[in-house]
Amino acid sequence: MHKDCVKASKKIYHILSDENLMRSEIKKILIIRPGRIGDVLLTTPVIRSLRKKFPDARIDFLVTKASFQILENNNYIDNVLIFDKTKTLYWTKKIRREKYDLILDYFGNSRSISIILFSGAKIKVGYKGHGREFVYNVSIKRRSDKESYTVNDLYKYLNVLNAKTDGYKLDFFIDDRSKQYIENYIANNLSNKDFIVISPTSRRQARVWKEEYFAEVITHIKDNYKFEIILVWGGENELKVVNRINKIARGGAHIAPKTDLKQLGALIARSKLMITNNNGPMHIAVSQGIPTITICGPTNPINWKAPEKIHRTVYADIDCIGCGKKECSVHRCMIELKPERIIEEFKNLLKMRR
Repeated sequence: MHKDCVKASKKIYHILSDENLMRSEIKKILIIRPGRIGDVLLTTPVIRSLRKKFPDARIDFLVTKASFQILENNNYIDNVLIFDKTKTLYWTKKIRREKYDLILDYFGNSRSISIILFSGAKIKVGYKGHGREFVYNVSIKRRSDKESYTVNDLYKYLNVLNAKTDGYKLDFFIDDRSKQYIENYIANNLSNKDFIVISPTSRRQARVWKEEYFAEVITHIKDNYKFEIILVWGGENELKVVNRINKIARGGAHIAPKTDLKQLGALIARSKLMITNNNGPMHIAVSQGIPTITICGPTNPINWKAPEKIHRTVYADIDCIGCGKKECSVHRCMIELKPERIIEEFKNLLKMRR
């Protein structure tokens, strides 16, 4: 069995060591990842790889309502289950009735542990640590270093199944209606169809770059390039943020219309480039092959940077980068990262694309 696996019973070891037995024993698979946009998108290469390993198996994915659209129309999945955290008992009973053969738990909190514990699944895979591995019969070591893209850590679950990994492409399938909604917006609001997208928000305070810095970048691009600029948002509080930024930038940008995730994806997919905090829309841009400049502070730049050269991370040269904080009163990483750094990376990325 793979070196990342730290625990497995003799019965499970026997199944995982025999390809024919594994295929006959594993007919129903559940992935548990009720996270946010980026968490779910980063799991899509795992789904694709599992489908290639088990082409005839049923693959279900348990996700929250907020990220449901990320998996909608994904042909590698049979069922997307919308998890309600207020109904853990209901989901515990429902999952047990389904009698899954294999469950991959990428959540690992009290709610998913309850589901796993009573699931009756033959093979239950989860991360080792925090005393929770007792519910799994295959435990996986978490990433010990910080020098790898997060998808590699998620792929560790597949190593114990002897499943080939299928690259880093993030799958997000956008429907024609969403695309048409965005085409209508572009036709009616932009004089220049070449535009860049800026996503200046995050649900975590420590990840948010200063509003006046974003405004300075917008002003520089408007004064020196022919691109239109669109500020994207998701929710009334974020709308207030982009309006404040645009006011500081003297109206140099357009404010995106209200969108759902599919429509947001369609808008980003039509752009030339994205400048963003480390947030969900950044991962959507990666899924659509759109170049990104991502501002990093408390998040490790290597863990969240897609490997392609069109994706760049920018961060201040200070010792607390990658601290992992959700909130910070000092905020040095965002204060000391000046607009000139983003502008310089913007120029470099344009040269490379040309």
